[in-house]
Amino acid sequence: MLERCDFVVLRGGSSKKGRRTNILRELIDHMRAYRDVSYGITVDGSRGPRHVMKPGALAIARATGSPLYRVHVACRPNLRAPTWDRTILPLPFSRITILFEGPTFCPVDVSAAEFERIRLDLETDLEATYARAEAHADDPRLGCATDDRRTGCLLLRPGEFLTPIRRTRVLEAVAESEALAS
Repeated sequence: MLERCDFVVLRGGSSKKGRRTNILRELIDHMRAYRDVSYGITVDGSRGPRHVMKPGALAIARATGSPLYRVHVACRPNLRAPTWDRTILPLPFSRITILFEGPTFCPVDVSAAEFERIRLDLETDLEATYARAEAHADDPRLGCATDDRRTGCLLLRPGEFLTPIRRTRVLEAVAESEALAS
């Protein structure tokens, strides 16, 4: 479906032993070649378990210097597929919440222990993003402000998900929030 909408899709997964290493290298090379593109990675992998972050996305962020943003999509009403990841299928006229939070950076020279700490922190933060997006879908008065650069939270308004968020705009927001913090 993504390819039919003119997205570039790089398929990976942990089902075949050699495939995972190759896709990481391919994605890192692609990200270095196309610096102004936003990438989406399902961090709990192709087989789960659900909401357990695999190290691949963080390894890619470390290799490219790219920021990681946590994203969750929630909608009401919906159907949930009986799969390990509980894929959601919006019903007609659903209210859709798309929540972006972050950024998180991974230093290039990070130790293995620090890398694992960052991964676990991201996993915890992903759960919080999930909870906030789901709460907002249940009651739009809950959750973060529509655009709060101070906390790194961006809640898209209806129709905005159709507009690509260019990496340059995202990095400008990061620089602005860092300037406010200092």
